Amino acid sequence: MRSKTLILCLLAALFATTATAQSKPTFGARLSMEMTVPGGGSSYYKTGAGFSAGGVMKLPLTRNFYFEPGLLFYYTAMSSKGLTPFDEYYFQSAVKEYGIRLPLNIGYTFNANDIWSIDVYTGPWINFNINASQDLDPNFAAPVPVPDKTINMMKYGWKRVDAMWGFGLNFTFSENYHIGLSGGIGFTPLAKYGNRDKKIRIHRNIVAISLGYNF
Repeated sequence: MRSKTLILCLLAALFATTATAQSKPTFGARLSMEMTVPGGGSSYYKTGAGFSAGGVMKLPLTRNFYFEPGLLFYYTAMSSKGLTPFDEYYFQSAVKEYGIRLPLNIGYTFNANDIWSIDVYTGPWINFNINASQDLDPNFAAPVPVPDKTINMMKYGWKRVDAMWGFGLNFTFSENYHIGLSGGIGFTPLAKYGNRDKKIRIHRNIVAISLGYNF
């Protein structure tokens, strides 16, 4: 409940900044390659790989400050280091997840010269997780035989919504061409399960490089 309240407050505060916009917004297309580091779940999952694609809207504020919300589709896969326990079941292979990301960044633009500009930014990123799936390890000797099948991890502790705090640098060439370096640190869990003796809390942390075009 606290994390949901925090997310709602951040959304309200950042969207309120649009009232101070000084000129018309600009739009950009973005494609990123991402590495996902599972904080808290590193003993179960390896660093994963994926991508995100979508668009952003840059709203100029006072001086060189700006507000930049975005809407991105993302996909990531994290391989298991072994069998991942959950109650009497075990999962194997990679967990594959996709969803929609809503980054809400506040940034500042440095004009290096007539051709290059540099943006530095930070803000919350909200992930709306559409699906996460992983293979169930077969166990035909169990009292109730467990078949080899792919299951929906949302029924096994993975969350529909998680949030990160993001930050990064954008390099813009000739006003249109974009190169970006960014990272995000999870502050709400991507997955949460286990009993009192062995709790598992996995947070999503990412590092990404992006290419794009500003219209």
